[in-house]
Amino acid sequence: MQSITQFCEGSGSTTLWLTSSIAAYGPTEEPKHEGSELLPNSAYGKSKLEAERIHQIWAQKDGGNKLVIVRPAVVFGRGENGNFTKLAKVLRHGLFVYPGRTDTIKDCGYVEDLIGSLFFMNEQPEQSVLYNFCYSCQYTIKDICEAFAKVAGFRRPLGKISLSLMVNASRPFQFLNAIGIKNGIHPARMYKLVRSTNITPKELIKRGYSYRTNLEEGLKRRIKDDPTGGFV
Repeated sequence: MQSITQFCEGSGSTTLWLTSSIAAYGPTEEPKHEGSELLPNSAYGKSKLEAERIHQIWAQKDGGNKLVIVRPAVVFGRGENGNFTKLAKVLRHGLFVYPGRTDTIKDCGYVEDLIGSLFFMNEQPEQSVLYNFCYSCQYTIKDICEAFAKVAGFRRPLGKISLSLMVNASRPFQFLNAIGIKNGIHPARMYKLVRSTNITPKELIKRGYSYRTNLEEGLKRRIKDDPTGGFV
């Protein structure tokens, strides 16, 4: 991160957009906004927070500098190959079950809105602005699965199963991972599924950002953007 700010200083660049992360807040069931306490519990979250500080120091060095920091929740779109793509794969094959609960909040947003929000916040009068990015509506894992079923015709989850049972069932796969047979199944991922990412985009709402999509519209555009007409 220091190399980026040094490059700006050497090249005369005066505008920086930093993609941070909601991991800076740490896992939470309570809603978090931009003024909430920062309690990152992972190296990833801590590194993002440190990057924010480095860039804020750069912004303060010169009154002509402009800094926009965004903390995105889950962003989906063509080529993301992340949480939404992985969920789409298991839903398409009819293999997904809810681990322990269906009301886990998983805040998210379509990539087109992320880009739109960056341009929007860049036009704000402050020298340095920081904001959360996700839809203003709080979507649960059930809402997301239902939207996939409606938009893409994927199968709905098979039902709900206890988290402890899923974790115990994943232990043999953990052993396979340890001996070099990679499969991506791990207890830590099971626990992640039941932890809410409850984030409020307070700054975007306050400043009047106009979202171009909602969850269903975002998924529709995701399909349209893919030459194969699918998610995976």
